[in-house]
Amino acid sequence: EAKDELDFEEYFLLCSDGMLHSSTDCLICDSSRYQNETEIVKDDKTYFIVNSVIPKTIALIFGAQSIKDTLLGNSWGFYEFVGQYENLTTRIKSILKDYESSIDVFKEMVQNADDARANTVKLLIDYHSYPSATLVEPIMKHWQGPALYFYNDAKFTDQDFQNIMKIFGETKIDDKM
Repeated sequence: EAKDELDFEEYFLLCSDGMLHSSTDCLICDSSRYQNETEIVKDDKTYFIVNSVIPKTIALIFGAQSIKDTLLGNSWGFYEFVGQYENLTTRIKSILKDYESSIDVFKEMVQNADDARANTVKLLIDYHSYPSATLVEPIMKHWQGPALYFYNDAKFTDQDFQNIMKIFGETKIDDKM
């Protein structure tokens, strides 16, 4: 039976070879030794280096690993991730459910741009639907339009992404203190 719902269990990241690869096959370049490489082979498995335009924090959240962790296997036991965790897509869904009306989403985007000290805010509604015959994965057909794009010219930092990941808007509470 064909599955028509979006399945966010697999993510794809842009890699330095210019292609999208499953995030489980992607490595973050955290070693200067590999900064000019596009792929690394370990134990007969090929890993692709995440493109440098992708913030490391985002790549980690979507399932990429660091080169050092992959090559060393964290066999030294230096660290362990601890704390609460909520899947990013679950978090976004719950945030959207909290809006009283659809106009609140637009207000939030403008407020976020203002908070980030953006000079420009743009909204694009794209009614086009694009062909899906040559996609990397069939599930990507759901992203072929129509679409709503928000843009602002503020720089999105690793700290901004960390703030999004905090549970229950903890950063807004921190801001009030």
